[in-house]
Amino acid sequence: MATFSGKDGDVKSGDTSLAEITNWSWTRQANVSKYGSNSSAGHKKAVAGTKENSGSFDFKLNTAGSSPLDEGDSVTLQLLTDGTSGWSVPAVVGEVQLDVDIDTGEVVGGSCSFEGNGAYSAVGS
Repeated sequence: MATFSGKDGDVKSGDTSLAEITNWSWTRQANVSKYGSNSSAGHKKAVAGTKENSGSFDFKLNTAGSSPLDEGDSVTLQLLTDGTSGWSVPAVVGEVQLDVDIDTGEVVGGSCSFEGNGAYSAVGS
């Protein structure tokens, strides 16, 4: 398997790009229950339970005065690694932060964090 650049990555809501995305991250986790018993020979056993996921992305605004999402929004995000492949993730937006630097005039941007809201699935190739 060859490595590849993330330069074509994107975050979309449905088929619509949310903003100029500069970075995204996503964590998937299984809740694991560990236990020792009379049949584990002094070692712990583990059983996978429910799954959960969460993530965030950084963006630059491409429309004056509007953030790509609002806190509390329920959306299905497309987290794309190369523009076409990645995951479809039902999510609830937990936090949206905007950054405006008056001193340097840096490009207006921000970040958005989300919590998974059900099962995710692979998209693309």
